[in-house]
Amino acid sequence: MTTTASTGSRGLASMYLVTAVTLWSGNFVAGRWIGDGADPLGLNFWRWLVASLVLVPLVAGQWRGHRRVVRRCWRYLVLLGLTGVAVFHVCVYEALGHMEAANALMMLCAAPALIMLISRWVFDEPVSTPQWIGAWLSFLGALVILCRGEWVLLRRFEFGAGETWMLAAVLTWVAYSLLLRRRPRDLPQGVMLAASAIAGLLWMAPWVILAPAVLEVAWRPEVVGAIGYVAIGASVIAFLGWNRGVAIIGPARAGVFLHLMPVVGTLLAVVLLGEILHGYHLVGATFVCSGIALTQWSWRSPFKNVGAVR
Repeated sequence: MTTTASTGSRGLASMYLVTAVTLWSGNFVAGRWIGDGADPLGLNFWRWLVASLVLVPLVAGQWRGHRRVVRRCWRYLVLLGLTGVAVFHVCVYEALGHMEAANALMMLCAAPALIMLISRWVFDEPVSTPQWIGAWLSFLGALVILCRGEWVLLRRFEFGAGETWMLAAVLTWVAYSLLLRRRPRDLPQGVMLAASAIAGLLWMAPWVILAPAVLEVAWRPEVVGAIGYVAIGASVIAFLGWNRGVAIIGPARAGVFLHLMPVVGTLLAVVLLGEILHGYHLVGATFVCSGIALTQWSWRSPFKNVGAVR
C-alpha cells in the first residue's frame, strides 16, 4: 500500500468514525431526555425496529446477492446482534436512568484502553508506543472535560446501580468492537448491520413477549423525535460509519475516537443550548485531538487483512 493510499484510508476512516461519535454523543443526551418516557428495553426495541425497517429495503439487493454468505456467517451475526444491538444499548439506557450522562461517558472512555489491551495480548496485534501514549493522552483530555477541570470531582464518583449497568455496557462494547475485526471480507457492511439488527431484535423478542408493558411509550413529540434520532442517526448512520472505520484501521486505533464524545457533546451544548465554552473545554479538546493524532501516527496498515476469515 502506498503512502498516498494509506493517507487516504486514514482520512476516510477518520471521517466515518467522527461521524459515528458525533451521532452517538447525541444518543446519550436523547437517552437522558426521554427519561421515564420509555422503558430502556422498550426504547431499544423500538429503536432497532425502526432502524431495521429503514435498513432492510436499503440493502435488499445486496442481501439477495449474499444470502449464502449470511447463512454461512449466521453465528457471527447473532453475536453481533447480541453485543452491539441488544445488550449494549439496554445497559446504557438502564445506566442513564441512575446516573448523569457525564459519568456514563467517563466510564465509556475506558473502552479504548481495554480494546487496545485485548487486541495486543489476545490477538497479538501490534500496538506501538505512540499509540499507547496517544490513547492515555486522549483519555486524560476526556477526563478534563468531564470533570470540568476539577479533579476533586473524581473523588465523588460512587459505584452504584448506574455504574454497574455502564460497566456491563463498556465490556459489551469492547466485545462488539473486537468481533468487527473478524468480519468476512465477502460480507458487505450494510448487510452485516441489517442482519445484526434483526438478530438483536430476536434476542430481545422473548423479553418483550414475556413483559409486553416494556413497549409502552409516552408518545410525546420530544419522545417521538428522540426515538427517530436514535433509530436513524445513532443506529443506521452511526453504526455504518463505525463499522467501516474499524474495517479500515482496526479496533485499537478506532476505539480511541470514543474519547471525542465529551468534546463533541460540549460543542453541541454550546451551539444548540447556548452553554458557555470554558478554558478546560479547550484544554481537554487539545489533549483528545493530540492523542488521536498520535495513535494514527506511523501508519503501517497492520490491519490490512481485517475482515479475512480466520
